[in-house]
Amino acid sequence: MMTSLEFSDEKELAWLIERLPPIVTVHPRSEAQYYGAAWEIARALHDPPKPIHSGASWVHGWRIEPNTFWQQVTSIEIRSFRHLVATQKQADLLTSFGFKDVHAVGSPYIYATPLPTTRVPNSLLVMPTHALAHTIHNFDEDIYAQEIAALKSQFDVIVVCISGNCLKRGMWHKAFEKHGIPWIRGAKVDDQNALCRMATLFQSFEAMTTHVLGSHVPYAGYSGCRVSIFGTYNHLDSSALRYDPNYNKNPQLLHANVQKHELEWVQSQFPQLFTDPKQGYWNPEWYGDLLGEPFRRPPEEVAQLLQWQPSLATYLRSRAEWVSNDLRASTKRMWHRIVGTPTT
Repeated sequence: MMTSLEFSDEKELAWLIERLPPIVTVHPRSEAQYYGAAWEIARALHDPPKPIHSGASWVHGWRIEPNTFWQQVTSIEIRSFRHLVATQKQADLLTSFGFKDVHAVGSPYIYATPLPTTRVPNSLLVMPTHALAHTIHNFDEDIYAQEIAALKSQFDVIVVCISGNCLKRGMWHKAFEKHGIPWIRGAKVDDQNALCRMATLFQSFEAMTTHVLGSHVPYAGYSGCRVSIFGTYNHLDSSALRYDPNYNKNPQLLHANVQKHELEWVQSQFPQLFTDPKQGYWNPEWYGDLLGEPFRRPPEEVAQLLQWQPSLATYLRSRAEWVSNDLRASTKRMWHRIVGTPTT
């Protein structure tokens, strides 16, 4: 059943809500199940949706290039674990850090199958910056909401997509409601239909605008939206991430990622995105390249690479074996360093 954290007004958004797939909450046991990625492959193989136990990780989102640290591609450190990534460049980076089983297959989003839908003429989807588990929100919501409200005369339909984390923290919805702009919740990591939901959402609008660089940019563009970065840019600085434990351990990683969200850098790398929302940048092939479309595999190959297992017990045994192998390899390298024997 829908909650108050799903949308602003059911009657006003009935046309959009009825297009979207139902929310099916699951308990992801691996990264390959996040946002329903594994279920998209199952549907493509005409298998009924069911719990799928995968023996591999599958990196979600858009990893903005250039990347120099393995943590910019994956959060799973086990070198012997199987890793599916979007592009060959990402695969080569992980391999250079000692990851032994890496495959470029494209981002999970390119495998999403939207429900049949049509784009609403002269419509705009707005995607403001979203909070993460450890980020500090220091953006003036009212300023951005006012900038979007000023576009009302240019569009017949404007809807804001707000992340679940933001809604839980009370962010964004009040600022837009103040200007009479409706909103709907975005994807949830534990929704089996999340990728289908977002693909259907994007294909319901002609344009998508934002004020921050992120995965939503190539997602929307790949789905056929005209994409723009408009309004007061959300400048991500290190203070917003100072409580993130991953960055506390890796300050050099923090600097590298923050740099790729600085306005000057984004403008130099993606000047075509800085345009009026009415125009936007339309080039599905270019956005597809960002998401690894050239490395797309048939669903049968993806299922094989995911090492789907018939039971959770089998999956746990295989994962324990990988961890054990990685531990033995680490112990062997340490022993060779102590006794002075070269590693092979």
